[in-house]
Amino acid sequence: MKKWFTLMMLMALALGTHAQDKKTWDFTRGLSDETVTNLNADTQNWSSNGTAADGVTNNWKNETKPSASEPLKANGEVIAETAGLLIDIGSNKANSIHLAQNKMRLTRKGTKITFPQLQKGQKVTVVGRSANGTATNRGIAPVQDYLVLTDGVLTDGKCIFVGNQVDGSLGTYSFTWEVQSDSEGPVDVQFQLTPEAGIDFTRRYFPKMFFLTGEWEYRNNGTIILGTAEGGKKIFLAGVNLLNETMEKGYGDFYGDPIESLNHYFIKTIHHEFTHIMNQTVDYPIDFAMITGTGYVADSWSDAPYNKEYLQNGFITDYAQHSDSEDFAEMLSEYITHDQKWWDTQIGKAGEKGSLINAKLDIVRSYMRDSFNIDIDVLRATVLRRQQDVFNGYVDLHSIDIK
Repeated sequence: MKKWFTLMMLMALALGTHAQDKKTWDFTRGLSDETVTNLNADTQNWSSNGTAADGVTNNWKNETKPSASEPLKANGEVIAETAGLLIDIGSNKANSIHLAQNKMRLTRKGTKITFPQLQKGQKVTVVGRSANGTATNRGIAPVQDYLVLTDGVLTDGKCIFVGNQVDGSLGTYSFTWEVQSDSEGPVDVQFQLTPEAGIDFTRRYFPKMFFLTGEWEYRNNGTIILGTAEGGKKIFLAGVNLLNETMEKGYGDFYGDPIESLNHYFIKTIHHEFTHIMNQTVDYPIDFAMITGTGYVADSWSDAPYNKEYLQNGFITDYAQHSDSEDFAEMLSEYITHDQKWWDTQIGKAGEKGSLINAKLDIVRSYMRDSFNIDIDVLRATVLRRQQDVFNGYVDLHSIDIK
């Protein structure tokens, strides 16, 4: 059973440096007669979600998934009260958006709200409250790092709509962010409901034990084992004696490329093994294994022609051909440790089978969002930034201290 977010969005504002740049969406003012007529007429996409004392519908919910790239519509017409906003409910479908006479209610975690084409210096304010009176974890946060919070009461360092029955709750919360983009032109501004798993996720799922060995472990076929995950509690990481060499000049197939070498042998390996731990906690959809189901070759993945033609067979790496579980772990770990240019290059090399790789990526994306409340694009941006921090000297891998 999915956990509902239940945010009552009361008002949103996009405020520029001049008064004429201000745009307000006030969902407490009610819906126009035209909007009500269109919602009632569009029975395929909207249905009644509540009535007034006289029995007349005053609250509607979506029945289908609206386009994430277009404004909300009813009966083929743009809903005037939400015009200018883009709402992406992700893999969710029905009952994710409620339009009422005094609020807009977003019921699913992972939902994204986009304010298109804002300029540097403009501010966005979101006013809302949790529909769950006892909630303490209903949050909102910007997707882009060029959005800087300038006003709002934080809860444990986060923008949380604490339920009004919780001691100390304000009931209604207001948060303001300023666009501080380096771009000279307009940029899209996007927010997500409870977008990050955060520290609670790490404490609950990340392994408490790492076992490190200096040299590689070898399989019978001559390939090396970079790491393993056991019982959801520990990760075994091999080859740490080679860390200095890797950092200085690269290693093995990635000699001369220290960044990719560190990524392949260590950083990606940790994410790969942690993916197995997540899969041991929440299994991934069976549909994933069916996309390239006839292509798994077990231990033959390192033999010719599989070790050269994996992309053309619909796999992101040669090892992904071992089994669907390894394929899933390779998909996620490779995606979040490489930028979009690298990914697009691999898809291009795969030719017509690139569509199979992206189809599997869609399942990985939905799994992470629906099971663990993680946006893999936000995660990737963070991983790449921290990976670069290592080579910029901000993180010393020989010390647990952070500069």
